[in-house]
Amino acid sequence: PPRSTLFPYTTLFRSGRSLERNDRMVPRKSPLVKHLNIGHIMFSCVVPTMHRDAAFPIFLADLVRFHLISEVILIDNDPSKRPNLPVFQHPKVVLLEQETNIGVNPAWNLGVKHSTQDHLATINDDIRVDLRIFYRAASLLDKPTTGACFISLGDHPSITSQVPCSSGTIDIRPHTTEHLWGTGTCFFIHKRNWEPIPEDMKIYCGDNFCFEGQTQQGRTNYLLENAIWNTPNSVTSRSFESEFSEKDKALYTKYNTERIKRNAI
Repeated sequence: PPRSTLFPYTTLFRSGRSLERNDRMVPRKSPLVKHLNIGHIMFSCVVPTMHRDAAFPIFLADLVRFHLISEVILIDNDPSKRPNLPVFQHPKVVLLEQETNIGVNPAWNLGVKHSTQDHLATINDDIRVDLRIFYRAASLLDKPTTGACFISLGDHPSITSQVPCSSGTIDIRPHTTEHLWGTGTCFFIHKRNWEPIPEDMKIYCGDNFCFEGQTQQGRTNYLLENAIWNTPNSVTSRSFESEFSEKDKALYTKYNTERIKRNAI
């Protein structure tokens, strides 16, 4: 896209300042989407939240305004912390309140169960991303050979720094390895290909489970690279790392091994 399209976002993210109400990741007209034939594809967007990122209502407002999103299924794992803001009563918001924190992976399962569209997006509540990635995902998901499309955030940032934002071209390439940082922050999949994540895997490795499942079915996963994005990184999950990280990794290994054996029969 021309520099004039990207410059406001580039300036925002390289400056390191927080998103404010007028800094919205809303798609603009650009050559990226000009020639894509995606028909009348609409997405159900699944977002688990505990309301720990103060900027989330701003991004939620962007999601409900975006024309490719028909609904935002909000799995609210801590309703007592939900801000009293009009965006949470928007007609596109499907609010699923939970009495206790059910975790990210069970929340994804629940959101998919309640979704009304065939095209699904899961997005963390602490990431802001150029919504043109929906166009890229839409161009891939109807192909029977496509598995899931994951966003690529690049190298893992240090605790004190954010990786520089990318060019904004949103390139597509086959995703041949699951071991990339940040792919679980935002990914897309067709509903027919969704395999429920085991419910005792609460926080981690849900994207790994999805990736491997698609690969084992002979489908091609894709990376969406060079999308402009910003995230404070793991605002919610960081507090659960000591309790669930190793446990979820062990469960993922167990369930994936069992699945490989089943598929080999």
